[in-house]
Amino acid sequence: MAQWPAAKQVEPAESPGSGLTQSLLRQFYLGALSALAGDSAAAMAALAGMPRGDSLSPADLRVVQATRAVVALADGDATAALRALAPVPDTLLRSAIANGFGFGHGYERWLRAQALDATGRPAEAIGWYQSFESWPMIDVVWLAPSLMQRGRLYEQAGQRDSARVAYGRALAVWSGSDARFGPAKETARVRLAALQDQR
Repeated sequence: MAQWPAAKQVEPAESPGSGLTQSLLRQFYLGALSALAGDSAAAMAALAGMPRGDSLSPADLRVVQATRAVVALADGDATAALRALAPVPDTLLRSAIANGFGFGHGYERWLRAQALDATGRPAEAIGWYQSFESWPMIDVVWLAPSLMQRGRLYEQAGQRDSARVAYGRALAVWSGSDARFGPAKETARVRLAALQDQR
């Protein structure tokens, strides 16, 4: 999984306007994709290759934190993932645009929501899943999945009306989507139908 062609770097060292170091982003993708593919050794190797210390820019520090979090979550340690993401800065949601499109904190927010969910804090998880409503153009890829997660959490909490709304909106967002979203759409349809039957 951790194979990446060692082609000559032609891009700038930093993404324009974001302050993100390209080599660090490479390590992030290697670590995150390896962790999600179940290759713990490659994920840990990518994480070990990341710089440490106070010399990192705020944007680069966020990349390192997100990498630690996704590796921890994939390893089943949601508490460590929350610890890796560190306390929530007041400006986190507002900074998503300011830090550019290279790393707009969408995945960071998703990881935080998942970690909160996994540690038994559903109300907080729902709040973070709701953050994907803020900027539809930037967060559109997260919107339907976040609605599905909210539907599930509302359903577990017995909030059937809220769950119906969330599943219905997820189906609307996915209308006309690629065939690969078929299973997720079917899950939303099944849950929505079950909730309608409970009326």
